[in-house]
Amino acid sequence: MDMRKNLWAGSLAILCGVLLFMVSCGKKGPPIPPKSKIPSAVQNINTNVQGSTVRLYWPVGDPGVSENRNIVSFRVYRSVRAATAARCPGCPMPFELAGEVLAATASEAGTVEFVDELSPGNLYFYKIVPVSKDGVAGDQSQIIKVEP
Repeated sequence: MDMRKNLWAGSLAILCGVLLFMVSCGKKGPPIPPKSKIPSAVQNINTNVQGSTVRLYWPVGDPGVSENRNIVSFRVYRSVRAATAARCPGCPMPFELAGEVLAATASEAGTVEFVDELSPGNLYFYKIVPVSKDGVAGDQSQIIKVEP
């Protein structure tokens, strides 16, 4: 009878151990980052083409965009298409990161700028994405078309 009690107690201990293992080793999800405000899209983008250079500039002093959203930089994306290429309405435009501008480099007038080299015979398309201090990318700006 003693042996039966020991066998039963041992079986119960193993069963409890297995159940404890199953409960504690569930699938763990990725850590959830703290909620961050998503920066608003950049507005009022201006362009200035001189020869083979384009200068894009925009204000960062809008309290609704930079101060309240803690924007630290702007990512500038570019897409290039041959001017003679057939238009394809509805086709996606492949954008690549052309550069990043720090918000701290704003001029006294409260604008930041991005300068890029252009090649004749191409059309250039730019969009700008603000990035918050938490590394959260905001909404993209409207697409700006530039012809050399």
